[in-house]
Amino acid sequence: MTSNASRSLHVEGEPEAKRPKVAGDSMISGVSERVELNPADCNL
Repeated sequence: MTSNASRSLHVEGEPEAKRPKVAGDSMISGVSERVELNPADCNL
């Protein structure tokens, strides 16, 4: 299990290091949108 997590982080870490600004913005935007959509769907 630890090996898998390490591999995933390493793969995502490589591109993130090259473009931390773009990756961070994209990740934050995606999470924010998903979090906002989750409660909205529940309310509906």
